[in-house]
Amino acid sequence: MLEFLRKHLFLLSISILIIIYTVGITLIITTDANSKIVELTPFTILLTTFLLLLNQNQWTINIIYSLVAVFLLGLLIEIIGVNTGFPFGEYSYSEILGIHIFQTPILIGINWLMLVYAAVLTLHTYMLNVWKKAVLAGLILVSLDVFIEPVAIGWGMWTWKTSSVPIQNYVTWGLAAIIFSLILSWKLEKTDSNKMAPVVLMLQFIFFVILGLCG
Repeated sequence: MLEFLRKHLFLLSISILIIIYTVGITLIITTDANSKIVELTPFTILLTTFLLLLNQNQWTINIIYSLVAVFLLGLLIEIIGVNTGFPFGEYSYSEILGIHIFQTPILIGINWLMLVYAAVLTLHTYMLNVWKKAVLAGLILVSLDVFIEPVAIGWGMWTWKTSSVPIQNYVTWGLAAIIFSLILSWKLEKTDSNKMAPVVLMLQFIFFVILGLCG
């Protein structure tokens, strides 16, 4: 059984995520049970991150340290943002994303880890230059955030004190994504790869673009 799972890990992982995201999109669009489905967001983020990391072809202590750093820094910048209004702007989280620390969901740090890792490992297959890879990853992720914001706000995951999302949010988001991508990129070996990375990145875009258009 274990040998079967190892041999077919990628196929099983991609099948599970495609089913979950497809069912989620379909139910949200076609039923009135949005609030119940949205409550499953923490589970979806955790499962997506787990399956993504499970498909890393090799692990080194440096990659582990880098991912921990991205998680902690992502959580820290969100804690600062929520409690001071800097650098993203003034906003607050609801209880949908689970356990909070200093008014910030711990899951947000995991989400930063998942997105940065997916973007960097997707690009790592095609480019090894650390700076180019980090900048492009940052641009990809800030583009994704443009689609995430209206959907997440509509679901009540977080709210802004201004009537619209401040431009500084996107600027800061992009800069943070670049810095976090640098942290991870510096520790990658040439042989590091993850076939699930582009799949996860694509699913994020498909999910939020479709829901944004249908919202």
